[in-house]
Order: sequence, then structure tokens, then C-alpha cells
Amino acid sequence: MIKQILYMIGIVAPIIAASFFIGVMALPNPHSLSGHVYDNIGNAVENVEIVLTNERTNAQMHVKTNEFGEYQEDAYNFGSAYQNGDTIHYYARYKGYKIEKIATIDISKGGTKTNFVFPFSLGFVTPRQAPVATPKPFKIPGFESVLCIVVLIVVALLKRRR
Repeated sequence: MIKQILYMIGIVAPIIAASFFIGVMALPNPHSLSGHVYDNIGNAVENVEIVLTNERTNAQMHVKTNEFGEYQEDAYNFGSAYQNGDTIHYYARYKGYKIEKIATIDISKGGTKTNFVFPFSLGFVTPRQAPVATPKPFKIPGFESVLCIVVLIVVALLKRRR
């Protein structure tokens, strides 16, 4: 019995280690795409739609500004792999106004900040201070799948040994 358990560990442990190593190696570096949107006198503009497009892959993300005029997304969420040097096209839309900007992903910086200033005034000064932004939790993609495969292998090996 102990010999069988050691045999199972000898087979399963390398499979688990290889699966984890492959999963971790496939992870991209998180890269924040964020900024603020203001009117022409410095008021934060809420509910501005920001459309981000990766020019290389044509993948898009949509995000709206919060009550402090902030927006934040991660390049990882494009759905297709992003690369260092990718060009990101930003479109900010609000009540008939549209501003376009272009930025380049530089992974060494950990994030790209792109701010917008609309050519109108909301007519008041925003008295609030924005809270410190909390980063989104980073998830290991496919970890659950790897874990399920490992469990199935262990169960199959245990049944085979009986």
C-alpha cells in the first residue's frame, strides 16, 4: 500500500508541478490602463464612456468614469494577449463630444495613464476628493481547470491500482 502511494506521488507530483509552471509562465504582467476625465475648469466628469482598442488585435474594452472622473481597466482584460509596444486607441464620449488619444503599452512602467479634458464647463467646482484607487484582484487564469485535471488523474490512477 505504501509503495503504491509513493508510486502515485512520483507520477502525480511532476504533473502538478508542470501544470502549475506552465500556468504561471503563461500569465501576462498586469498593466493598468487608467486616467481621469475633466471639463475645461477642472471638474471631474462622471459617466464618460471610454472605449479602448488594441490596434494590433482590434480587441476592445468599454469602461465608464466614476463620480470622480476616474476610469481604470487592465490590458489583461482585452481577451487577447497584449504585448509590450502595443498601441492603444482611446475614445472618450460624453453628450455628443468625442476625444481621441493614442498611447503605447510600456510594460516596464506597470501602467499607462491617459487623461482627457472636454471643451466645456459643468459650471461648478467639484468639492470631493477621489479615494485612493484599489487595484482589481489578479486571478490565475485556468487554475481551476488544471486543478480538475490533476484530481481526475489522481482518481484514475487510484482506481487503476485497485
